Amino acid sequence: MAEETLADRIRHLMEHPAGRAPYTEKELVDGLAKQGTPFSPQYVNQLVTGSRPLNPTYDRLLALIKFFRIPAGRLFPGYDDVSKDDLVLLAAMRDPDVLPIVTGLMKLGPEARRSIGAIVSELNSLEERTRPPARRKRRTTSTD
Repeated sequence: MAEETLADRIRHLMEHPAGRAPYTEKELVDGLAKQGTPFSPQYVNQLVTGSRPLNPTYDRLLALIKFFRIPAGRLFPGYDDVSKDDLVLLAAMRDPDVLPIVTGLMKLGPEARRSIGAIVSELNSLEERTRPPARRKRRTTSTD
């Protein structure tokens, strides 16, 4: 299996932020500029897609780490001691609605936690069954 690239890691961070929809490239460009480290839209696109080999500077790597609020090792293969599952959990814990629930669960005994887990699983299934289907985009055809 091929090792994850910097582009893979940045793309994952953009697609799985805590408590919000995925980041767009424009949001990343704007957020980095707001932090004081401007990236051009083209550079961000190259970072995200891996379309060109890039060697970001130390300042740019720090800006990405700060923007995504991640441990530095997350961007570097071989230095990341955090699994993707751990990152999903970390992202969830940064959601202000999730943190009090999880900390409250930790005070419960094993049987109560299993019961709460079953309830949450049932609620997820119910939401999936009652969620309206995603609307398909219509294809437009040119009549020129």
